[in-house]
Amino acid sequence: LDMWSVRAVVGRSITGQHLSQWALGSQQVVAVATAAFAVQYRRCPGNNNSARLVCGYTTSATHGGVVSPSTTRVGWIGTGVMGASMCGHILDAGYRVTAYNRTASKTAGVKAKGAQVVASPIAVAKQSDVIFSIVGMPHDVRDVILGPEGVLAGCKPGDIIVDMTTSEPKLAEEIHQRAKDKGVLALDAPVSGGDIGAREARLAIMVGGDSEALDRVKPLLQLMGKNIQHMGRASAGQSTKMVNQILIASTMVWGLLLYWWCWWRAVVVVVVGVVVLVV
Repeated sequence: LDMWSVRAVVGRSITGQHLSQWALGSQQVVAVATAAFAVQYRRCPGNNNSARLVCGYTTSATHGGVVSPSTTRVGWIGTGVMGASMCGHILDAGYRVTAYNRTASKTAGVKAKGAQVVASPIAVAKQSDVIFSIVGMPHDVRDVILGPEGVLAGCKPGDIIVDMTTSEPKLAEEIHQRAKDKGVLALDAPVSGGDIGAREARLAIMVGGDSEALDRVKPLLQLMGKNIQHMGRASAGQSTKMVNQILIASTMVWGLLLYWWCWWRAVVVVVVGVVVLVV
């Protein structure tokens, strides 16, 4: 048996109160234990009333625990101006990171810090328990997460996808539903603060999705931002970011109008003053 590659369910679904009694009588569990496999109790995705015995390499992220550098493998997609800094904070905290960027040369910085660089989003997912993405546009999000070589195609039940791109609420809902169908958790978590906020780890992060998933990945988010808010169900993060963008744009427009109004008023005052003096 290959103790690092096998992730076999060794028993039928059972209730928690019968777990220890069943496990003690199972020759399969004894055999797996003899082969030095870790036997762990885990909640089944989408079923709060049953449990499974799962063998093999496990992590806190995939088994309902809070992430930690010693147990959680992190995937990162998108190492642009903001993504490289954000991923760098995770590497600095001691996490194992597998990274991908469409332009491979832009992964040089995170690679120098210790990240393993791979050739596709699906390869990132296969080697990770929590996968972050921060890419350009909504169609890029769809491609790297839902595409045939995307993250979801490589995820296993219990993994967590966190999309930090400023995207669309409808797309966030679609990702959440398709992930849920596969036993994967998904959060939409767009950020505000720009490249300076990313470099200084003081981003504002607006999160939509299951609170359980947020609680589990919060230590990672805290490495990137200072203001982390759970806005509600899937897509709520994107909706909040949309409102935030509208408010910022409106403030800029009104500020510009006020500036021009004051400028023209000053011109009129000067002109009137000159006319009065001349007359």
